Amino acid sequence: LIWILLDKVLKKIPAGVGVSVSFVLFLILRSWTKQDPIQLSDNLPNVTWLKSVLAYIGFPQAGFSSTDYFPLLPWIFLFATGYFLYSFLQEKGLINRLFGKWKVPGINFLGKHSLIIYMIHQPICYVVAFLVS
Repeated sequence: LIWILLDKVLKKIPAGVGVSVSFVLFLILRSWTKQDPIQLSDNLPNVTWLKSVLAYIGFPQAGFSSTDYFPLLPWIFLFATGYFLYSFLQEKGLINRLFGKWKVPGINFLGKHSLIIYMIHQPICYVVAFLVS
């Protein structure tokens, strides 16, 4: 939803520059947030809500573990790379040449119904996990 608000501003950035800068920022921040060199989340006052907000941004508390954790940093920049890459390919007229002839019924169906598939699969996974355990 944030991206919708930023769209008009982002469209002013040349696509080639956007791809390059976004991808470099992703690579830099990915290694930086993995190592958390300043240990930002550990050096804050013991304010629970502040540490929770920092976890969403990319600085979880020490000892945090999750199999389904994708913080805003650095992943927003990988998303931006794809956004600008699409614009770049569109400017060069390559979208239809690369993807225009792909008519795979199963893939097209999954793409058109991905939200409902995503929403349905979660309760199914929980039920299966409950029955197995």
